[in-house]
Amino acid sequence: MSKSSIKKIDDLGRIVIPKDIRKSLSIKTNDSLEIGVNGNLIQIEKNVSIKNYNDEVIKLANIFSRCGVYMLVSNRDKVIFNNTDININVSELIDLSLIELINKSNDICNNCDIRPIIIDSNVEGIVIVTKSNCNSLVGELFNNLITNKLDITC
Repeated sequence: MSKSSIKKIDDLGRIVIPKDIRKSLSIKTNDSLEIGVNGNLIQIEKNVSIKNYNDEVIKLANIFSRCGVYMLVSNRDKVIFNNTDININVSELIDLSLIELINKSNDICNNCDIRPIIIDSNVEGIVIVTKSNCNSLVGELFNNLITNKLDITC
């Protein structure tokens, strides 16, 4: 197990998920978690919509790509779609504010649109659109389609 700690269960059957684990998975107060049993293991996963994030992003990015759109899309950890010449370390960008991300965009690419993908009030990835006459419009459209598909708060 990569990140683990030992916690005691209280009289009501509760445990505390350590702060570093909550932060790394963007688990916030009132987020939904799915709890299940797999053999001898208790599994706790972030809400169901996030499980489909990679698949939905790749499917939509492929559609945009077939229309001649050049984009890079990430999850919180890594780039999951890239038909550009951009090479970034997602972990350095994922926790930046929108202003910081926009300011950093010139270091990443010239005249591109860069924006966070926010699902259920958490940043789950980044989308960068480049080599288009309307980068910001395409970036906004992609972002809205993914958010509307996966965000349970919409």
